[in-house]
Amino acid sequence: MAKKDVFSADVTLTEKDYLHFNMINCIKMVQAFIVYAVVFLFVLTKMGYYGETSDVGALMTYLSRPLIMFLLFLAAYVGFIVYRSKSTYHKFPMIQKRHSYQLNNKQMVVKTESGEAKVKWEEVYQVNESKQMIIVYSTRSHAHLILKSSFKDQDEISRLKGMLKEVVPKKKFKIKK
Repeated sequence: MAKKDVFSADVTLTEKDYLHFNMINCIKMVQAFIVYAVVFLFVLTKMGYYGETSDVGALMTYLSRPLIMFLLFLAAYVGFIVYRSKSTYHKFPMIQKRHSYQLNNKQMVVKTESGEAKVKWEEVYQVNESKQMIIVYSTRSHAHLILKSSFKDQDEISRLKGMLKEVVPKKKFKIKK
């Protein structure tokens, strides 16, 4: 990587972008909940139905209530995430404002209409990636969302990811090459 490489991105998040980010953050909890539900249903099957009969219809009747509760809870959880994302997006206008990012091998500089912040790479909490964005966590609960669409082309994104791999501490770097 050349020292002169500076990557620039002007980002204005849409409601859809913000929802995408929140769904990414919640996916591990949803996955864990699904695993717990499958284990619960398996244990329930073994505890309450073991050896009584091989009737599949009776087994499905026995498991239908917990399964319906699980599906309702999952739907309510996803609905809550959607509701919370939309209300937060509209409640905090700073999320909707334009953010200009300058990324080099030393730091990330974020400029908004209200000021400027500098984040050194060794100080970041974590760097992640989704299909639509690169996510730089300056703390556990504060993230900078850099849309991939704000770069010229895929080559620039690849070069940025290469630079980040070099400058972000390995344990904090969660981007796949």
